[in-house]
Amino acid sequence: MTFKVVHYINQFYAGIGG
Repeated sequence: MTFKVVHYINQFYAGIGG
């Protein structure tokens, strides 16, 4: 898993978490 993917997932969960 690349850093970009990790960042993307982080942003994704950040959106869910609010």
